[in-house]
Amino acid sequence: MTPKLKLLENVVQRLQNINEEKLGALYGLMYDGILLVIGFSIEVEGTSFQELQSHFPTEVDFCGIVTFKISAKEEITSSISDQLKEVLVSDNPILLNYNHCEKSLQAYFCHNEKLVEACYEVLTEADVCQLFAHIRLQTSLPLVCELAPDPIFEAINALQKKVSSGSVAFRISDTNVYLFGDEMEGVSPTVGELFSGTTSDHIEGSTRTLNQSKSSNNHQQPIDNLRVMRISLLQKCTRDSQTEGGLFYKRQLKTPFLNAPVLQFTKRGQSEDTRRLKLMLPIDALSMVHLSRKASELYNVLVDSLCRSLRLLERHLSRGALPPAQPPATYHFRPPAVGHFFTIIYPKGKSDNELEPVRRTFHQQLNLPTVKPLFRPSNCHNFNKKASTSTLLYNVHEGLPASGVKDGEVGVVHGLYAYHHYMQDGKDDNGWGCAYRSLQTLASWFQLQGYTSREAPSHAEIQKCLVELEDKPPSFVGSRQWIGSTEVNYCLDAMLGVTCRIMFVSSGEELSERGSELLMHFRTQGTPIMIGGGVLAHTILGVDFNRETGDIRFLVLDPHYTGEEDLHIIQSKGWVGWKKTSFWDKKSFYNLCMPVRPVCI
Repeated sequence: MTPKLKLLENVVQRLQNINEEKLGALYGLMYDGILLVIGFSIEVEGTSFQELQSHFPTEVDFCGIVTFKISAKEEITSSISDQLKEVLVSDNPILLNYNHCEKSLQAYFCHNEKLVEACYEVLTEADVCQLFAHIRLQTSLPLVCELAPDPIFEAINALQKKVSSGSVAFRISDTNVYLFGDEMEGVSPTVGELFSGTTSDHIEGSTRTLNQSKSSNNHQQPIDNLRVMRISLLQKCTRDSQTEGGLFYKRQLKTPFLNAPVLQFTKRGQSEDTRRLKLMLPIDALSMVHLSRKASELYNVLVDSLCRSLRLLERHLSRGALPPAQPPATYHFRPPAVGHFFTIIYPKGKSDNELEPVRRTFHQQLNLPTVKPLFRPSNCHNFNKKASTSTLLYNVHEGLPASGVKDGEVGVVHGLYAYHHYMQDGKDDNGWGCAYRSLQTLASWFQLQGYTSREAPSHAEIQKCLVELEDKPPSFVGSRQWIGSTEVNYCLDAMLGVTCRIMFVSSGEELSERGSELLMHFRTQGTPIMIGGGVLAHTILGVDFNRETGDIRFLVLDPHYTGEEDLHIIQSKGWVGWKKTSFWDKKSFYNLCMPVRPVCI
């Protein structure tokens, strides 16, 4: 009997972006007789579908093939048949075919080497988050071997065998729940029950939305509705009681007797030592499990997750420069369009430019655009939201009512930004720092989208930058002097390498005539705009424009707010909101600093 089929909505949408004949792989997981496909990759020369599987969370496996052909159902070719034989997660591999001419997607199960048409259901990313949890295992394991690819492979293979032999146990961090190789005694709780039955910060049942928190006074960085359980590793340091040298009982005295430990030291010459690799392997592994899964079943999942992480590390070390200057680092990414985690190991100490060829390959394999960064270290998913000391609010415009423009076209900022305003960071800039704060909001956008790892600059850093550019005299540093859109442009270029387009309007009323240009900016660039006029500066986050009637509203973020980080007050009092043209001064001219998104990965 073939399983039921469900597809992640992100997969269906991304398949529609491919308009040429290609061959791809599908990745999914089984639960309750259902095959859920959550991702796919495209064939790239020099790579394999099975190898890419290691970058997905454990339990997500290669499960089928996707083709892009005009014709509908066809017989399975020998090459596709060979690929489908590698599918282990199901006895009935899936074959999808997307017809880009008809914009149609057909699904088939391979049953007895014949194609059986299958119906499918599409799940949203939110649906999947309600059904599954992610398990994050973090630990380190020692690696000592000769400094060559083959010995590294053998040593890591030995580590995999060791952890698979029952010599490890797992603990849900900050709880009394331990997972051993044998079955848990009594009735085993489900993964979902573990989330609902604990208050530990290491089990994050995140059903909250952006800028919400358990405490109304404790606003954290952006979070989503992922459930993440953190796991630590314990290794068995003694032998079983029945083995030689372990703990055993003397027959006569019936008291425990422990053999004395033996310490062996082998002295090596300095030249020999330089030919050996000594490294603590940093393990950071993800698994994806259904909430109905029994906790007693997690042990094998975690062992598989540990082995999958070791395979990634072995591949990285064998293909990189030896010896590595530092232990490699593991990053988990979750690009919005993809909808699932994707793990990459990078060498430490390498710049973004040096890692570009690696990132480009992953962009090609996942058929992702090569015009914006998705897999830079600064793009990685932030699991430590609760440990963050940031008090900033993010995307404060979300949740606002509609602008009121009838039949308008809406263009708003893409991605995340932080709301910077007067009196933050212990800085009293009330009355003079609005453009500084708008610049900080713009800079935060580039950081949160992964274009830079640099934090938003402080007032002092902005002033020093302008002095170094010889735009201001040395006395400008430490002053309370204003800056405008021109200075914002200079700083973005010097600090972040971001160029800007400057739009000039002779009055606030003239802004209503620039609706098409502003709409085009938000649809193509998606960056927030700093606008300065008179003695005030604001940030424009979007427009709603009716081309026929000329009716327009501007989504404005006001940096002049001096209160606490209270989203309700900020929205209800109009510190962020849709503004009519009358909001702008008819007698003042305005300069708009419109950052251009860099084309890079």
